[in-house]
Amino acid sequence: MRGLKAIWMFGLIFLLGLPVHAQEEYTYTIRIYSGMQGSALNGDELIVEKTVRAGEPVSDYFDMNNVRLDNEKYYVKGFKESGKDNATSVQPLPAIADRDMDYVVVYGVKGNGTTYRVNYMDQEGNTLVDSVEYFGNVGDRPVVAFRYIEGYQPQAYNLVRTLSSNAADNEFTFVYTPVVTTQTTTPSTNEEEPAQTTPQATPPQTTTPQTTPEEETQTQTLPANEQTTTPGGDEGQQEQTTPTPPQEIIDLDDPDVPLAGPENSDNGQQTKKSTVSWPWIVGLGALALVLIGGLVYFLIQKKKKEEEERNKPDDDNDNRNLPVVPKA
Repeated sequence: MRGLKAIWMFGLIFLLGLPVHAQEEYTYTIRIYSGMQGSALNGDELIVEKTVRAGEPVSDYFDMNNVRLDNEKYYVKGFKESGKDNATSVQPLPAIADRDMDYVVVYGVKGNGTTYRVNYMDQEGNTLVDSVEYFGNVGDRPVVAFRYIEGYQPQAYNLVRTLSSNAADNEFTFVYTPVVTTQTTTPSTNEEEPAQTTPQATPPQTTTPQTTPEEETQTQTLPANEQTTTPGGDEGQQEQTTPTPPQEIIDLDDPDVPLAGPENSDNGQQTKKSTVSWPWIVGLGALALVLIGGLVYFLIQKKKKEEEERNKPDDDNDNRNLPVVPKA
């Protein structure tokens, strides 16, 4: 018995002593095919074939300017997931890599043509990336994907609207909010360093108001010490303040959605808000059901009592119907 226990303990110690290798980062493959009416700029059918890390932004790969048309009567309308039945459909494009993806370019036949412009701005109206202009037909509803910009996030991953004959109305503006990152560093554990920055006592006979070298050192090092002090005690960690996550898609034709732009955006979030929340609605509905059930129960009980009163024998009537016995 002791031998088995010793063997078990030895095996446990051996397993704990094995080196632990970090799990390899998971990756996905994204492919974008040119379809029937065009090709890649180099003439290949495959426009994009990339191996990307899980969670990596992928919207920049869906660039319609990377498509070369084989016939001028067509134009690039957008992208769709490969294998979809409707060849003319355009779906919202993915923002990050969360699976293997196969997409194909969607084309349209030129008709009543117009143009539309895609803008990338911050909340103050500053241009972050140069605007891009595309061609479309009046009545089209192109879905435009955002562009990844380091340190920013958009109000939505996709924008959609119906194209008008007036090109000035065909503006797709992504409004980006900065993602503020605050980095704190771990203060040195060497206890002798603060003593090095402590100014020496000034002799009494010295009345010069100039700053001593030691005092200059203290002035320079104090802000650094203040920056390395974290109130919560989470030293050496990186704190990140993230705005509200972007929406999947915003329909700019929706009358409840303000015009996209810095002066009309509420941190880039265009969401419909009801004045009454769902918990209140559910609670009021439950209360109404309780009141209706109580009323029904009261009416049933009242009707039942009336029937009992109606069927109750009348003692006076029964006494009047009894035969009169003459007195002796």
